[in-house]
Amino acid sequence: MTFIFQLANSFARRLARLGVCGAAGFIVGTLAGFMLWLLDFLESGALSLSTPQAVRIAAILSLFGWLVLLFLLTTAGRALLSSVVVPTFVNAFLVCFLTVFLTRALGLYAIAWLVGMLAGVLIGYVLCTLYKRGR
Repeated sequence: MTFIFQLANSFARRLARLGVCGAAGFIVGTLAGFMLWLLDFLESGALSLSTPQAVRIAAILSLFGWLVLLFLLTTAGRALLSSVVVPTFVNAFLVCFLTVFLTRALGLYAIAWLVGMLAGVLIGYVLCTLYKRGR
C-alpha cells in the first residue's frame, strides 16, 4: 500500500511541474485518448471514423472533459467556477480535437491514450505560456 502512495505522490509532483494548464490538458487528453482506445477496442474490426463522426466524438469528449475539469478544479482545487469556466473549455476543446484528429490521421487507436496524453501536455504547456506572456 505504501508503494501506491509513493507512486501517486511522485505522479502528483510531476503533474505540478506542468502547471494547472498542463495538468488539465494531461487529464483531458488521457481521458479522451482512453475513450478512443475503448471505442476501438469494443469495435469488431479496425475503427475508422468519417470526418463528421470524428467531429461529433471530439465535441462530446470536449464537453465531457470540460465537465470533469470543472468538477476537479472547483472541488479538489477549490477554484471559483467563474474563473475556470472559459479556460477549461478552451483547454478541453483544443486537446480533444487534437487527440481525435491526430489519432484518426495516424491510425493510432491502440495507443490513443498516449496520443491524448502528449497532446494534452503540449496544448497545456502552450496555453500556460500564452497566459504568462499575456500577463
